[in-house]
Amino acid sequence: MDELKRKAAFLPDSPGVYLFKDSEGRVIYVGKAGSLRRRVSSYFSSREPDHPRLALLRNRMADLEFIVTSNEVEALILEANLIKRFHPPYNIEYRDDKSYPYLAIFIEDEFPRVMFLRGQRRKGVLYYGPFAHAGAVRETIETLRKIFPFRSCRGREPGKDRGGPCLDYHLKRCLGPCTGQVSPEEYRKVINSVREFLEGDHDKVITELERKMREEASRQEFEMAARTRDKLTSLRRMLEKQQAQSTRDGDQDVFSLYHNELDACVTGLFIRGGRMLGKRDFLMGLPLEETEGDILSSFLEQY
Repeated sequence: MDELKRKAAFLPDSPGVYLFKDSEGRVIYVGKAGSLRRRVSSYFSSREPDHPRLALLRNRMADLEFIVTSNEVEALILEANLIKRFHPPYNIEYRDDKSYPYLAIFIEDEFPRVMFLRGQRRKGVLYYGPFAHAGAVRETIETLRKIFPFRSCRGREPGKDRGGPCLDYHLKRCLGPCTGQVSPEEYRKVINSVREFLEGDHDKVITELERKMREEASRQEFEMAARTRDKLTSLRRMLEKQQAQSTRDGDQDVFSLYHNELDACVTGLFIRGGRMLGKRDFLMGLPLEETEGDILSSFLEQY
């Protein structure tokens, strides 16, 4: 401990990140500082409150390393990256091994697909989201398919592997590009309507469906008019479910925190275009920091 105290006294008075290691060389804590010398020296000061978690950390400290950064913003980013790299047991760590789910449109396909995707972004794909959870994406796609007759097959080329149209075509839920009875231009009009809806132009989509229903009824194509009416009903129900409104338009992520002595939960609400799309809970242990400000700050820096 005396050796670490002497080492801390010679640290630069600069912003940066410091790493405490145990006797086996494992990183057990990562911190950031506006002044490395002042912050690290405080761990060995008698004035520092000796609460149980800090006492545990001190007992395991065997070595100290530091990295100088140009400013405190760089230190903040580096700290978050090192926490994710080393998983130090005395840091609050938000661990998330899943990427967010997106609704994706493969716009470069001749007959574009509308699919659920996670992971690394791909070229030629238009992404909508992120959604709060996978179920929200799948529910959205299923509802859209009741309204817009795009294909559900997953291959780049439309159609089933064994040939022939699927049940969706016979149920009038797909235009059937695999049958050759619809041109790429006609099919892309459906995809453009999906994009308009996802980008918030709901009124235009509703107006177009209402116009189509009136024309079908005037031609006495009552079965087709009834199907269009059902699409309008599904669309309006979907919009009703999305009417949890923010007090102002725009995109926001809103977080709240609850914690006890051992654990914490941060809940995030995701607002896009003034509408709340869902929520997600993030659970973490509390190995060192105790104040609500420290917990939320540690989470937000990594998030």
